[in-house]
Amino acid sequence: MGCPLEHRVLIERTRANIAAAYLELARPVPGVHVVRDQQPLVVMGPGQPSFANFLMEFDDAEALVRAEAALRTIEVPSTIWAFHTDADRAPDLSGQLREHGFRRMSRLLCMVAEPEATSSESDFTWEPATRPADRDTVAAFMVRQFFGNTDRQAQAGIQLGTSKSVHSLYATPSVSRMTGGVMIVRSEGMGGLYCLCVHPDHQGKGLGGQIVRAVRREVHPDPVMLQCDATLERWYQALGFRTFGHVDAYCRDR
Repeated sequence: MGCPLEHRVLIERTRANIAAAYLELARPVPGVHVVRDQQPLVVMGPGQPSFANFLMEFDDAEALVRAEAALRTIEVPSTIWAFHTDADRAPDLSGQLREHGFRRMSRLLCMVAEPEATSSESDFTWEPATRPADRDTVAAFMVRQFFGNTDRQAQAGIQLGTSKSVHSLYATPSVSRMTGGVMIVRSEGMGGLYCLCVHPDHQGKGLGGQIVRAVRREVHPDPVMLQCDATLERWYQALGFRTFGHVDAYCRDR
């Protein structure tokens, strides 16, 4: 197993990976534009997906104030999200967000698996989705698994952003016979595991673990980072991950 990253480096690379994930999901969605491409990052669009309307990267006391100033220059959507990670250096950011009308909606664990050589599994195959039609098939599968209760406009935005993003999409065992999928986001020194999903008819058979191990092989020699609900912590621990931080999602409605 590789040497664990120093904590500050780990949380900074994680935040950079999350920002890259959301930014590149947002770019293809019509009407989305980057209001600020520096700290703090401000991305806004007309739809509801959180990755299309968010604030992120708060590294000093005035960061949120600068974000609000940028918002005053545009037509603000009805819902805005702010993501608070362990890498943020702004003092009492949680309190600042509440003062600006944001409420915390969720907390996800950040987990990492250090790089290690893993052997291929003879009974596992997956296929990268590279053609536009194949990417749209995988994106639609992910939306059905994760966002079945979301309104149709948001579903359409998520599917479009996922399909047309620069991120790697994989289907197992193939796009035409898809029973599971995952998205991999690459950034400097880090691989991000996102949107891991298995069709309900194939859950509980070990397929999710096979996909996770395949991602670790694909990303090697970089570590793999993910965000998950606390209920999945033990499952990911059994697959070689450890918890090192959190990401909090805040929301403000107009």
